Amino acid sequence: MFTKFPDSLWGKLTSPAQIIVFLRVVKRCGFDGNGECFESQQIMADACAMTSDTVAATLKRLEQDGWVNIQRRHRKTNVITLTLKAKKHFALDPKI
Repeated sequence: MFTKFPDSLWGKLTSPAQIIVFLRVVKRCGFDGNGECFESQQIMADACAMTSDTVAATLKRLEQDGWVNIQRRHRKTNVITLTLKAKKHFALDPKI
């Protein structure tokens, strides 16, 4: 399976790390954007070929910029969901 990077995202994500981590979250949430990502930062870092510190900083920036919501949980993996801002770039329903 391959991942299509929507043309509408070019120029909106400001670094290669943001693009890679965002696409990883989208993949884990499902391309309809309605799922949740429970992947640990270390597993995500390994999959994205970067350090867990880089993933953590990138996720924080994606959250600050309104692309993802992160529910932080004590001693459990965080729950990451896509915001409406992010979902509209992958939406099959033109009303979103």
